[in-house]
Amino acid sequence: MLIMSKKVIFKITSYLSFILSIIFLYELIKEFINGLLLTEIDTIPLIITLLVLFNLIIISLSILKIAQPILILIVFQILIIILVSWALFQIYNSNIGIIDHELSH
Repeated sequence: MLIMSKKVIFKITSYLSFILSIIFLYELIKEFINGLLLTEIDTIPLIITLLVLFNLIIISLSILKIAQPILILIVFQILIIILVSWALFQIYNSNIGIIDHELSH
């Protein structure tokens, strides 16, 4: 039963992390379409973007059954869920976006 619950937890965190990552990348692509240059991205959103891309690779490998669900991956995906949720909260509830507005004025 413990093994089954670990698989369920891994699937839930994987799919939730995947959905939030896709939404974050969609918002990033929207910013690029609106004229954002790669050099204008702040450090924290750049780090989150790299982690999101790394997470999408991990999720793809786990869906293809190449990577096994282990505790470290579950913890990493939970951290991605927290980071991306925070970033999306910042994007949707403020005018900050992913660039530093003090530099763009």
